[in-house]
Amino acid sequence: MVESIPESIPYRQRRLPQRGAFRVHPDPGALPHLTHSGPGRNRYDDPLNAYGVRYVAENLTGALLETMARFRAVPTVQSRLAAVIGVEDDDPSYSQMDAIRDWLAMQRVGLVTLADPRALVDVHDPLLLADINKHYQVVAALEASELGTALNPATLDEGVIRLGGPRARPITQAVSRAIYEGYRDVVGGIAYRSRLDDQEWCWALWDDTDVIVVDEPLTPLRRHHRQAVQHAATTLEIQLPLNWH
Repeated sequence: MVESIPESIPYRQRRLPQRGAFRVHPDPGALPHLTHSGPGRNRYDDPLNAYGVRYVAENLTGALLETMARFRAVPTVQSRLAAVIGVEDDDPSYSQMDAIRDWLAMQRVGLVTLADPRALVDVHDPLLLADINKHYQVVAALEASELGTALNPATLDEGVIRLGGPRARPITQAVSRAIYEGYRDVVGGIAYRSRLDDQEWCWALWDDTDVIVVDEPLTPLRRHHRQAVQHAATTLEIQLPLNWH
């Protein structure tokens, strides 16, 4: 357990739950994979691809919402399915249900606790957002987003930090980089609310943040797992295979 959290930074902080936070992944203890081919696809990945980020959530439902969101119905669903598990685009027999079934079968539930004294800053703190709004990479991302105008330029605030999609992702990644560059010695990651359910808290942990992970298979035989998967699927309007009902 972490003995103390730094109090030297003037921003709100949010610790992981004492029992740990949840990570749903085939290997929850694994370090994040760096592609070295540009920015990652996730919300607080490093835009320069120099450090990895582990994503964890306060509740299993929150972790599943974040990871199962890839299965929401979209016009390009077949290409999304191929990207998820490597299915060939020309396989007409492979359905979204098959993809979800196979994905669920590969997942494990990790309970992640910190062995690191650094703080986890609350990215919704307006003081923090006002300070990093001046960071060169945040400024560039805001300008490129075209969210503002010449007379009313975009500013980093709660509305912008909660946005998703291709316009917003470079901004949140720039926020990650700004916090990492400015406070790495005392900050081990970012706390943020899920965009899919703002009652669910999540954390983006730098890859050098020491963690302890205990994991088990994700299985419909465990009531807690089954109910969390069902809740996430209902929220995301995803149809589950029969063994998860």
